[in-house]
Amino acid sequence: MLAAGLGVYAGYPAPKGKLTVDWWYESSGHYPQSADQAAVYKAELEKTGLITVNLHGADWPSYKKNRDSGSMEVYVYGWYPDYIDADDYTTPFLDSVGSGWLHYGYNSSQMDSLIKQAKFAIDPAKRTQLYHQVQQLDVQDAPIVPVWEGSQWAATKPDVQGVNMDVTQNMYFWLITPPAGKDTLVVGTTDSIETSLDPAQVWDYFGGSEMIPNLGAPLVGIKPGSSAGPNDFTPALADSWTSSPDGLSYTFNLKQGLKFYDGTPFDATAVKYSLDRNIHLANPDGPQVGLGYGDIINSVEVTGQYQVVIHLKNTFGPFMPLMAFSGSYIVNPKLAPDCTSDCGQDPGQAVQYTEGDARKSNPNDLGPYLLTEWSRKAGKDYEMKLDANPNYFDYANMKNKHVIIRFYSDATSLASAMLSGDIDMAYRQLASSDIKSMMSNANLKVWKGPGQIQFIVFQEAMPPFNDANFRRAIAGLIDRDEICNTVFQGLAVPLHSTIPKELTYHEDAFKALPLNVQAAVTVLQSMGYTPTTENPMATYGLAVAGLGIVIVIAGLAMTRRKKS
Repeated sequence: MLAAGLGVYAGYPAPKGKLTVDWWYESSGHYPQSADQAAVYKAELEKTGLITVNLHGADWPSYKKNRDSGSMEVYVYGWYPDYIDADDYTTPFLDSVGSGWLHYGYNSSQMDSLIKQAKFAIDPAKRTQLYHQVQQLDVQDAPIVPVWEGSQWAATKPDVQGVNMDVTQNMYFWLITPPAGKDTLVVGTTDSIETSLDPAQVWDYFGGSEMIPNLGAPLVGIKPGSSAGPNDFTPALADSWTSSPDGLSYTFNLKQGLKFYDGTPFDATAVKYSLDRNIHLANPDGPQVGLGYGDIINSVEVTGQYQVVIHLKNTFGPFMPLMAFSGSYIVNPKLAPDCTSDCGQDPGQAVQYTEGDARKSNPNDLGPYLLTEWSRKAGKDYEMKLDANPNYFDYANMKNKHVIIRFYSDATSLASAMLSGDIDMAYRQLASSDIKSMMSNANLKVWKGPGQIQFIVFQEAMPPFNDANFRRAIAGLIDRDEICNTVFQGLAVPLHSTIPKELTYHEDAFKALPLNVQAAVTVLQSMGYTPTTENPMATYGLAVAGLGIVIVIAGLAMTRRKKS
């Protein structure tokens, strides 16, 4: 009562002592150098003298569970492109439905309206205007804070050829020529499967950009090494396609004579089944919900045994890139139940890992490889084996017949395996110091391509992160140059928008919240935070000195103006 009454009497908020922040980071190698980044973030916030940061690390599966439960106060997340368009960097982060997979509570009807208008606008000038407003509102509300944009890196033995690292960030193993005299490519990684290999659920890098593109097939592909422009789409399961003049219907003419691994013929019914199923399941953490497939696709119509027409609800510029994305890959209907009726498992349940049965664990089998081995214990991946699929439509041009993927506990172990020759290729995640060292190693080859972005997420269900003023103050404490230069040794660049620098509509919007420790201190003080957690009321009288005599009761100082 004294604290509350004093705050009101003096015109100041009741003092709270130091703010304690629980800051989470991924610790098992899904993201690069996360612990090093976390140490910098801790130091930056604690410069205020008003914040104590407790760091918490969690492996990738646990991190995802914590994210879904909404239990992390502040956490760091990364993003790679699903399709090359600004919509893919706004809908999944800032739309109230699209960002549901982040479970962080941001909900703005104004933002939702702007994103929806931009999503379906065709006129570039209109999209420019709308994405400007989206980015300005993002700064105003600061629900997430973009920090850096990096590159993707791989190291290989010197005679390995054909590593493709383009804007899609897909890894095409079948294009890689292994060391001379070998038909097997051995790959090492610190990454892991987040959930499953089902296109109806997978929305992480390793599953979506590394595994599904090697195990499954889409209607259309994107020419490797291209900029993923309008003329870069290539036939995959569809030989040709056309769109209606109004842009609301796309007709795909399918390849004939293809078979699923079990001998079932591939035809238009499998395409309809796959797209309908993925939307039906509506997995809350899956890309179909996050990217709004149901808002884009109206219906899928079979117009012939080898022809399918996809009808849209609205014109959608990046529809063809969406069809090349892993969430649109075609599954084997016999391995991937729809579950809109009784099918022996819970409705909405995607195909999950089955111990000892790689075939049952993977609903994709039209792609370059078949998953023949998957070793996992207690949710931790140890090794996967991929064997060339004789039914793959481009089998004759595959550069290898087998891929072995080995999982390492950390970047140091991965680098050691590469240097010792235990693996042919190291991919995700090498430390920046190891990348630089390998660049000058004549016995290795280093490959570089466009990479992910990373951003800070605030859990708005946990005060004071429900306060936009407070979130902006924290944004003003983030020294992007320190992260990029100290942690990544210049191999990453500062990012001031959720839309990456190389994409149309990018603006350096968060430069409006520059590094400013004193401004953050002012905000924190206005909210009642003080430099100590020990009996903050004992010194609170200093804030109202001169108002009158001091009365001390039970160790608490309060003032009362003398009567005249």
